[in-house]
Amino acid sequence: MSSDRVVLGDHRGHSSSFICMASRWAGLELVAGPSLFARAWPRLCAGYMADAIGRKPEPWQRQDVGAAVEALLQGQAEPAQAVGLGAEYRLDSVSLAGGILVAQGRVAHLMAFPVAGASDASEASEVNQ
Repeated sequence: MSSDRVVLGDHRGHSSSFICMASRWAGLELVAGPSLFARAWPRLCAGYMADAIGRKPEPWQRQDVGAAVEALLQGQAEPAQAVGLGAEYRLDSVSLAGGILVAQGRVAHLMAFPVAGASDASEASEVNQ
């Protein structure tokens, strides 16, 4: 990434979760440390549970975390208006969307989600049925 965009470097000490629903990648959450993750996870999880309502169950399939991370690293991170402290960036590409909050020079929260239909054209129709 160029110097005008956030650099996703070393994240030792961060905690993350790769979320799947109905055998599809639903989101990636990275938070700056286990205690912050423990406080944020109940609200994050509630959002994913709400998203799961009405989804058609499918047999379990192994998901490729590496492909999602590679898409994240290849995506664009553009500056956006921060709501509170820190600097905010928006992720927007053909295959994913999300945001990054950077506070005190390190990633405080990164969230990424697949764009409906980017990897499987039937995904959007299944969710909307």
